[in-house]
Amino acid sequence: MAVYIYAKGIMDAKTIVETAPDHVILKPPGKPDEMIAYEDLSSLRWYHVSTQRRHDYGLVFCAKGRKHVMNFVSIAGGGDGETFNAAVADILGAIGKARPDLQVKSGVSPAASWTIFLASALPAVLGLTFGLVLIGEPGATGPAIGGLLIGGLFAHRAWRHRAWKKRETISAGELADLFAA
Repeated sequence: MAVYIYAKGIMDAKTIVETAPDHVILKPPGKPDEMIAYEDLSSLRWYHVSTQRRHDYGLVFCAKGRKHVMNFVSIAGGGDGETFNAAVADILGAIGKARPDLQVKSGVSPAASWTIFLASALPAVLGLTFGLVLIGEPGATGPAIGGLLIGGLFAHRAWRHRAWKKRETISAGELADLFAA
């Protein structure tokens, strides 16, 4: 059994991850231990969300109707990213051997996708409507073009984050190989 100890963020308490060939035990600080047997997994999801100075990484396990999250936050290069990556590679490698049929989905949760889509679709509709209404009015060409441009940009963003698109998948073993490289 391998043991990995990492801080989820710069000022967070240490999370302990124990891996075995048939299960993983997550020991988040201040919470009860979570034992996840690989045979009980119904799905796996890997996500990476980034902003200007912050990167959030996570591996989401769904087993027996429960969701378990192992995550890491990197702010300007801080934290124990190498340990987290080693733990993820070990877990995915073990899952790849125990469950070669299980595919890892990529991306944020469906709820987050719907939220981003709706938050982008509303300004898209309003901007495009505003632009189309004003396009024929004398002296309103500038505001009409502005509305169309803003609406078009938000429509593009909404389309990129549509929640119904098929998510990319990769086998756990292949993803483990990418982490190990």
